[in-house]
Amino acid sequence: MKLIFEKFILGCVQGLTEFLPVSSSGHLVFFKHFFHESQLNVSQALHLHIATLLAVLFYFRREILKLIVNFFKKSGTEERNKVFFLFVASIPAGIVGIFFLARIDEFFSAPSVYLSLFFFLNFLILFLGDNQKEKKSKIDLKTTFFMGMGQAIAVLPGISRSGSTICAGLIWA
Repeated sequence: MKLIFEKFILGCVQGLTEFLPVSSSGHLVFFKHFFHESQLNVSQALHLHIATLLAVLFYFRREILKLIVNFFKKSGTEERNKVFFLFVASIPAGIVGIFFLARIDEFFSAPSVYLSLFFFLNFLILFLGDNQKEKKSKIDLKTTFFMGMGQAIAVLPGISRSGSTICAGLIWA
């Protein structure tokens, strides 16, 4: 029963923090600390994020379907560019995940000075992004790459994925 309660609490933390410019992963690590008998690792955090992914896919199902259908049309140049940019933006996080998984897993194991440092780094990223003036509305390959770097940094607990990605786009646009 205690395990079910723990998973329920962590699911609520995930759901409440995922769409805010705060780190849902960092908050999961922080709250997991209160359940002394276990630690959070990357695979557990990933499992909690799967439900969020399913909710996002469901919510944006029409836009995703439209993107897929138009991708294959002769006139779908814009959609193909979007998919290409999504692919490019995913590369940095994939590389970080592959080469640094063991080290990142250590950061998920328990709250520490690192978690505080990552929460502070998140504050700095959001502060810098908030103080940028809008430069352009079209995203190019360079901006896409830096947005991917923002996502790569956000594999660390305490760094907001949405916040770092948006701020990277604002800073390097």
